[in-house]
Amino acid sequence: MALLLPISIFILNLGMPINNIKSLQLTNRKTAFISLIGICLCVFTMSFGTAFWAYLVIYGILFGMFIGYGYMAPIKNCYEHIPDRKGMIIYYIGLCSGVCVLGMGISSLVFNQILIAIINPNN
Repeated sequence: MALLLPISIFILNLGMPINNIKSLQLTNRKTAFISLIGICLCVFTMSFGTAFWAYLVIYGILFGMFIGYGYMAPIKNCYEHIPDRKGMIIYYIGLCSGVCVLGMGISSLVFNQILIAIINPNN
């Protein structure tokens, strides 16, 4: 089980370049939708799984790939709407990336606590 998170993070980083290649053909909305459907299918499929290798493949590889695929869509969407005011666009790009990454991290923190309260309310 200790290998699951490193495998998932490694595959997440492989999913991001796939998004960059496909982003010329798809809009950010379609990319995010494909990522959402893939993540939901991984969770739904794993609810029926009983073998550890299936858990490793679905959560470690496919889940990480779909998260990496959808990771850049909000960031690229922010980049497309940044105003260029007096040559300060480079600072706005850094701020935009930071806010998007912060949102993903804080959402994990908040929704993890909500899911624990729903799944295991009596500890």
